[in-house]
Amino acid sequence: MALLEWMLGVRSSYFFQIRNDAYNLFSERSIRTVREIHKMGHHIGLHVHLGMLESLNQMEDYILHDVELMEKMIKIPIDRFSYHRPTREALQLKLKIKGLINTYDDLFFEFRESDWADLKIKYIADSRHQWKYGYPDEDTIIKHPKIQLLTHPDEWTINGYDSESNFQILQHEKKAAFRTTIKSECDHY
Repeated sequence: MALLEWMLGVRSSYFFQIRNDAYNLFSERSIRTVREIHKMGHHIGLHVHLGMLESLNQMEDYILHDVELMEKMIKIPIDRFSYHRPTREALQLKLKIKGLINTYDDLFFEFRESDWADLKIKYIADSRHQWKYGYPDEDTIIKHPKIQLLTHPDEWTINGYDSESNFQILQHEKKAAFRTTIKSECDHY
């Protein structure tokens, strides 16, 4: 996706988690990939997983800690963050951290409990492999002067598989990568 956008002259923000079990952002392979995306002119940010946050009062320190760690490990500047499956309370907080862009700030996102018909900023996301808030087709893009488009490129395939088939393919890829890692790390046995 990053390469396609680069070829089209589009620059995006790519967000990565450091608190998950699906991938190791700090592996050599992952760091290399993130640096390649950054070299294409895309921005790199922290995808904040709130699962280990004990209190919303600690959110700023929690995010700053993760951003600092990410910068030290990847060795590129991190100037933005986006929540992973944000709670209503996190969105209502409208957290502002000096030097960091919050993708859910009022500049990029309009929070409402309901009645999304006349939003100033149209939110479109493929979360959980579904376009629940609208589809990014030409009519939608023309109709809304400002859009936040959230996609998960790792969850889609060229063949357009459904969620179950797509995740089976991702599981197969992860198993193959794990076997390669074990073979390279344990070939002396």
